[in-house]
Amino acid sequence: MNDSVLKTLTVSFLVCLFCSLVVSYAAVSLRDMQNLNKLNDQRIKILKTAAIYNPDESIESQFTRLTPKFVDFSTGDLLDEYGEYDLDTYDPVYFSKQPEHSTPIPASKDIAIVKNQENIGKIYLLKDSYSNLEKIILPIRGYGL
Repeated sequence: MNDSVLKTLTVSFLVCLFCSLVVSYAAVSLRDMQNLNKLNDQRIKILKTAAIYNPDESIESQFTRLTPKFVDFSTGDLLDEYGEYDLDTYDPVYFSKQPEHSTPIPASKDIAIVKNQENIGKIYLLKDSYSNLEKIILPIRGYGL
């Protein structure tokens, strides 16, 4: 008799186990691609803000026209380096949530409801072919509508 309850449950369990393994493998193997897509999405937004985005060119080659810099919000100084942090991987949103790297914003001044401001931010400079400053791109954040 092939219709026993035990066989039905065993087959159901094995199908569920197989499907969960396939989904887990897909999630893990696609993580790097998701991170790259997230980075490219951020870069496209920055390139569009600078009005230099061209969909026919690679994002990486267009992004090399921009010079990232750290900015110290307490002094306004532009920095090429900040401690052991790398300009390419520095995440201002992450650091705004770390008490030792951020300053609370008083509720009366916090119109964007971000609660904390990172002490060191990241900006992008666009220079022309003569190395004259053409644009400054200031990433801003806040909660929208």
